[in-house]
Amino acid sequence: MLMHINQYTATPPGAPTKANDQNAVFLRAARAGNIDQVLEFLRGGIDINTSNSNGLNALHLASKEGHNEVVRELLRRGATVDASTKKGNTALHIAALAGQDIVRNSENC
Repeated sequence: MLMHINQYTATPPGAPTKANDQNAVFLRAARAGNIDQVLEFLRGGIDINTSNSNGLNALHLASKEGHNEVVRELLRRGATVDASTKKGNTALHIAALAGQDIVRNSENC
């Protein structure tokens, strides 16, 4: 009987876990430019280089949207600057493709 109960309480393969949910919220905060929430996650110990199923991490997402304050904080805290997505793009590629000013004014970093 115990085995039967565990079968229904175990997390099914591929189902979202609490860690996956936390990672998704962290990545959404970076994409939205929510520096306070990003900092809260970082203080809580989240992996700064966590990525979604396409390989996009917080640095990629913040760079794409032009959230320079978030980008600077992620870099200051050790985000991997040359991490690439599944398509092979780095944060710099993504920012350039999105036409972000920070790419043209890189001395502002």
